Amino acid sequence: MIILAWMLFLLLPLVLGLGIMTIVCGKKEERFISLSDCYLTGLIACIGISFCVHMLGYLMDMSLRKVGWLLLGALLFVTVIGAFVGMNGVRKRKQNYWVRRNAESMSKGLPLAFLGIVLLQLLYVFGRNPLVVSGDITLESVQSFLAEDGIYRVLPLTGMPGEGGVPFRYGMLCLPTLYAVIAQGFGLEPELVVCHMIPVVTLGATYLAYERLGESLFGAGQCKKKYWFLIMVSLTLFFSESALSLDGYSALHAGYLGSSIRNLVLVPFTFSAMLERQYWKVVLCILAELCMVWTFWGFGVCVAVTLGMLILELLERKVLFIGKFLQIFRQKEEQR
Repeated sequence: MIILAWMLFLLLPLVLGLGIMTIVCGKKEERFISLSDCYLTGLIACIGISFCVHMLGYLMDMSLRKVGWLLLGALLFVTVIGAFVGMNGVRKRKQNYWVRRNAESMSKGLPLAFLGIVLLQLLYVFGRNPLVVSGDITLESVQSFLAEDGIYRVLPLTGMPGEGGVPFRYGMLCLPTLYAVIAQGFGLEPELVVCHMIPVVTLGATYLAYERLGESLFGAGQCKKKYWFLIMVSLTLFFSESALSLDGYSALHAGYLGSSIRNLVLVPFTFSAMLERQYWKVVLCILAELCMVWTFWGFGVCVAVTLGMLILELLERKVLFIGKFLQIFRQKEEQR
């Protein structure tokens, strides 16, 4: 069953994202659709679907098993549609999917070095002894969901019904329900899903997000600069794991947390989307953060990144306008 779970983690977001990207890009054959875009878009869509099913089960006090069947049905339905749409697009636009034909030629040394570092990190994340993050109750929540066959029927830390239950804004967060459904559906231990499997998926998605950011920064086809950028990111994560507040610790020890997924995946993906002016991706990232992290009513880090990038863009336009105005003014002065 664990092999089936890994196949689900790999294929379901990819196929779903392929369908979404094909629909968004439409018939624009010049638009390149990358593997990273497909997987990250599909992963965010899976989080959104999980949130909808989670809220339905939470508000209606459904059993966890019923929530699992609803989630499975919803994901399979949209994935089948995504597969149909995506495969139809692949047949029509073979030259613009996943492999960029005009990419810069380079030796295999940099990609192999990067893949070697990533493989070591993945093995470390999956094989290490799990660490408990201070103040986090994700694992306890998943265990209580499985024990009670329901969502927040008891307080995770005490195992007893609490007066008023958990705060609604906390109950909205969908990741514990998703992890519990995976553990129950595949017959896996909650600790294996939460502390080992999900962090591996998060780490892989992290490098896909930074790959998109590297291409947005250095331009399409600039493989050498992109791989140097990815190697620097991987080494930074490796050597910053000792501090709780740094992304290295989140990537290698706490990849199951919503805040870790936000910082490692959503934030670089938001930067990339803003640089490429693909604002629909920005909206997806903001909504995904709302589903996973306790924000100030949706005004989280992704919103802050978006506002900051918009302000910089406006300042850039203003500076260009002033420069153009001064150039015209000097030309008129010279003519006199």
